[in-house]
Amino acid sequence: MLSQHRVPDLTIVATTYRNPNNIDPFSGIQGNFSLSTIYLLIATVPKFHADLKRMCWIGMGARAQGFFAALIAQGLPSLFGLFLTPLSVGNAELTIGGFDETKFSGDLTFASQAGTGATWELRSPGISVNGKTTSLLKTERTIIFDSGTSNVLFDTDTAEAMYALISPSILPNPAEPGTYGIACDLIPTLPAVIDITFTSQQGTPFNLTIPSSELSVGPFASNASLCQTLINAFDGLELVGGSLLKHYYSVWDVGNQRMGFAAV
Repeated sequence: MLSQHRVPDLTIVATTYRNPNNIDPFSGIQGNFSLSTIYLLIATVPKFHADLKRMCWIGMGARAQGFFAALIAQGLPSLFGLFLTPLSVGNAELTIGGFDETKFSGDLTFASQAGTGATWELRSPGISVNGKTTSLLKTERTIIFDSGTSNVLFDTDTAEAMYALISPSILPNPAEPGTYGIACDLIPTLPAVIDITFTSQQGTPFNLTIPSSELSVGPFASNASLCQTLINAFDGLELVGGSLLKHYYSVWDVGNQRMGFAAV
């Protein structure tokens, strides 16, 4: 879906996520074509549909290029802030060249970008579920942040270790490889608080938390009594998306190669 955010003399058209069942979609900026780059369509015309030839794509990955490289070259702040919300709340916001302090309380906590590529990623020393962890979940890993993905993706062993701390009734759904499900009527009875630990630039551990309310993505199309759960198995990829990001204000600082978070 396309949505427009207007500023003087400029129209920004951003794609926003909708999951197949339209269950608790969020309002935000979606990644296109790859996990490593988020794109915005910038129209330098008064109206969205006028003169499409004058539109251009601006990459918003972690590597300074194009628009953000030009900001750095001019000594300007090269960062953007994201305020993602559940669709029912709305009013998501993208701030380019800064961040909106009215959207969060307290201080931002910054962590250094883990790699040198275009993918936004941070190192994590461990994961806990409902206050418990395992030797596997305490393994250090690099986690990608993608605002265009709704669910959480981890390798199969990690996904199943996390589910084991929630309920043994959460099982793979062979009809849709990589997904897991549980009877929908059990969802309200299950605590499923996922804490992912990161390290601030000051060396202090901090958690980003996915609350129990995110456990269910909604019923599978093929079985309305079976609800899909938020962690998908995807070997070789560890990634968090909207199910985490919509609970925080996030700052994506290209120039200083870091990400910042504050509770909303």
